[in-house]
Amino acid sequence: MNRRGGKRLLVGVVLLLTGAALFVSTFASLNRGGAIDQQNRAQGKITVGLSEPGRYYVWDHYRTVFEGERIEHRSDFPDGITIQASMSTGIPVDFRPDSKRSWSIGNHAKRSVGYLDLREPGDVIVDVHGGVGDRILSISNTDIRGELWVGLRGFGFSLIVMAIGLPVACWGWIARSRSSSVASSAA
Repeated sequence: MNRRGGKRLLVGVVLLLTGAALFVSTFASLNRGGAIDQQNRAQGKITVGLSEPGRYYVWDHYRTVFEGERIEHRSDFPDGITIQASMSTGIPVDFRPDSKRSWSIGNHAKRSVGYLDLREPGDVIVDVHGGVGDRILSISNTDIRGELWVGLRGFGFSLIVMAIGLPVACWGWIARSRSSSVASSAA
């Protein structure tokens, strides 16, 4: 690699390989179906620390991976499950049913069950009654754009790295080829 352009070619190839590895890693993550938010089995009390006021949705992850196990259910949340919420201080928090929001990416899909309008930050206890605990829930204020960014940013970064690596590799290859042809014509 002591010929002219050899270092540029090496850097370009390393960038291309790094971009390809990042692309494959992102695809594998989406294919696994893991969630971004902390998931909990839908049974009993779930305590979640929420750091700012706002609207927090309770999500039913009907297609996901939880504790290494693939979970897949119908997208309808089962009847007979009731959800109540309160602050850890005992102050009740209104839970409002709402199943209008849904999200799916890769092998992961979720639908909103309802939401909590939190007036102040703190620990919230969500009490789930009924059912057999086979559903997986999470509580978050993440919007769809935020989840899309988290889920797909690896593809964007990999394309940027490969877009930089390709011209650098070509530049190094051209410089190296010219160096080789000049060396062979001088001999």
